[in-house]
Amino acid sequence: MPTHRDLKVWQRSHDLAARIHEATRGNPASRAPDLVSQIRRSAQSIPANIAEGRGLRTNPQFRRHLDIALGSAAETDSHLSVCLDRDLLSAKLVLDLRDELSTIQRMLVALKGSLPER
Repeated sequence: MPTHRDLKVWQRSHDLAARIHEATRGNPASRAPDLVSQIRRSAQSIPANIAEGRGLRTNPQFRRHLDIALGSAAETDSHLSVCLDRDLLSAKLVLDLRDELSTIQRMLVALKGSLPER
């Protein structure tokens, strides 16, 4: 049976979390350790909730965890705005990360919609 690792949305969100972690290393991100911690955690929560929901093996639970992953994606987007406002990340980088985040959000919605109700 396929696992969460086989899902493209998990793979992309896992990669995004790694990119955000790397982007927030060192200066100027070191000026806002609380924000850095929060954006890393929200980004990591996206693939973690996909994995947890898939592991529970029922469509209702998987759908619920996909909703949680969508919430974490929205939170990550909000943190990216603050990073941009505080000049912690470049506008180009934030735009690139947001583009990928938007793709992931669309993939989550599509995956959730493809699951039977039961």
